[in-house]
Amino acid sequence: MALANKKVEKLDRPDEYQKIFHWAETQNDGAVPSFATRKNDPYEYQAGFNNHFESEAVPGTIPRGQNSPRCVRFGLYAEQMTASAFVAPRHLNKNAWLYRSRPAVAHQGFTNLPDNTNTEANFLPINPRVHISPTQLAWLPFDVPETKHDFVEGLCSIA
Repeated sequence: MALANKKVEKLDRPDEYQKIFHWAETQNDGAVPSFATRKNDPYEYQAGFNNHFESEAVPGTIPRGQNSPRCVRFGLYAEQMTASAFVAPRHLNKNAWLYRSRPAVAHQGFTNLPDNTNTEANFLPINPRVHISPTQLAWLPFDVPETKHDFVEGLCSIA
């Protein structure tokens, strides 16, 4: 009940809110501002869904105005990775330009890892390890493994 009697101060100025909350106000025309959400915020944010974004580990690596230049800075190789079907319309294509230190064809072969018994790839009803239920499900947390695991070994399929 002590909280109900506590006086709440009203913050009138927008900069007071920005000291408390991590947010970016939109402008009157709906545009997202290009300034940082807080003065001490070291990050740049990318707004929107289904947009095209870019990031670079070394500033100035990504060529401006083109995707596949003849000579990429720092001796990198330009490669395009696609995530769309070959016959997809051009406007629906999803792809990413990668600028790699070594081309993909020069990398060593993969190392075959043992199967992880905690993951499933087949979620069809014929799989006896898959339980299909229309009701809400809940589960207990996993036991902490006694041996050291890497990220991939720690993956487990749930529901």
